[in-house]
Amino acid sequence: MHELYKEYNQSLTPHLTEFVIKEKGVERVIHTNNVLYIEASTIYAVLHQNSGKDLYRAALHLLEQQLPSNFIRVHRSYIVNTSFVKKVKYLNNSTFMITMENDDVILSSRTYKDSISKKLQGL
Repeated sequence: MHELYKEYNQSLTPHLTEFVIKEKGVERVIHTNNVLYIEASTIYAVLHQNSGKDLYRAALHLLEQQLPSNFIRVHRSYIVNTSFVKKVKYLNNSTFMITMENDDVILSSRTYKDSISKKLQGL
């Protein structure tokens, strides 16, 4: 019954709201609003949170389509949660230096300059 409700609820919510991490037969749930940024690592996505990191088996380009609008792709290997962006600095070469709430620094790539400009300039 619980699984049926979960599927129904996900069909109502167009965006991914949680990640289910399976480790050694145990399932843990990480809510998307607790993820600072996501980093690509071979066949995994590394979910960076204030409490640490978790591996989630998924391709970044698929996650990008499923995440809520507060997530933005800034690099081939990174998607950031704009809710946790502390500072954005333009580096004059069509790239940005993005400082996250936990002081991790992510450099954007030129490809994403326009979307970053629109979404992050006010931060």
